[in-house]
Amino acid sequence: MSSLHHISRIDNDERFMHAWRVRVQRKTCTINKSFSDSHYGGKQKALLAAKAYRDELIGMILPLDYQVWMRTRVRKNNVSGIPGVSHHVVRNADGSIAREFWLASWTNEHGMTRQSKFSVKLLGHKKAKQLAINARALNLQRVCELNCEKASQKPRSR
Repeated sequence: MSSLHHISRIDNDERFMHAWRVRVQRKTCTINKSFSDSHYGGKQKALLAAKAYRDELIGMILPLDYQVWMRTRVRKNNVSGIPGVSHHVVRNADGSIAREFWLASWTNEHGMTRQSKFSVKLLGHKKAKQLAINARALNLQRVCELNCEKASQKPRSR
């Protein structure tokens, strides 16, 4: 984590405000806290307090819980109703359909995007969509299980 990740500086001479602000957003909740230079005895001490608060706050948030939430929320532009599953039509220059498929997308345990395509021509709309939904669910479950294994193997430092 970069040294100032989730931390910003506020210097407003007109309002006599000089502080570091910690801002962390997870899911739909935003947590803000300011660390005033005058209260903590200087700019560097306020920064140290802000970093300690940020690290404690981030440590309390379960990273896997957040990753699963990010990967499974339905966005505004989703038309399939299933996160990570989309319908695609590739057209020729004359407007005729060249390929039509359902696409399953997910992020693997290394943070890389992976995809599987299911042809509508070979499988039909219903079966191609269902296979895309199943592929996404299976791979998301696999990634979550791998992350849980990694988390349980990691020694806690406290």
